[in-house]
Amino acid sequence: MKFFIWGEHFFSPLLLFSKKKFDLDEYLDQRFEYENKYFTGGGIHSLYQILKNISFEKEEYCLLPSYLCPTILKPFHSLGINYKFSKIDKRLQIDNEYLESAINSKCKDILFINYYGFSISKESEKLLLSFKFRGVYIVQEIVQSFFSEIKLIGDFCFNSFRKYFPINGSIILSNHQIEINN
Repeated sequence: MKFFIWGEHFFSPLLLFSKKKFDLDEYLDQRFEYENKYFTGGGIHSLYQILKNISFEKEEYCLLPSYLCPTILKPFHSLGINYKFSKIDKRLQIDNEYLESAINSKCKDILFINYYGFSISKESEKLLLSFKFRGVYIVQEIVQSFFSEIKLIGDFCFNSFRKYFPINGSIILSNHQIEINN
């Protein structure tokens, strides 16, 4: 069997009867140092729950990277949350100068993506942490980097299992307790 990333994968039914080769709970406990781990139905469900728990006021907004899957916008539309786009450069790194200029007192949340499993620059990390310490929530989308050795800095981190496993689902990692609703 070839190794695939993304999309729908074919798995033989014989897989159900083979010995377990990967223990997700063990991996989560060893890899991630977050107090709380919440399982949801998928990446978009996780983002929906995160946004719902941040509880935006009418004039507040989330800053999103300009290059993203359009599905990411669904929870924002569903919850009536405003968003603005932030620039990224040709290497899919955060444009720090633009990010700094785009933040004001109405920015409640910054969502960033670790594209293709790569870390963000040290300068971007430092800048995001400075906003985090000023009370701006940081949401880190780790769909493409769940198995990468990247540093997690988000208040909330989430993935999508269907990108790697033959199951729907997601996990939210956070040191904040959140209410998960169906």
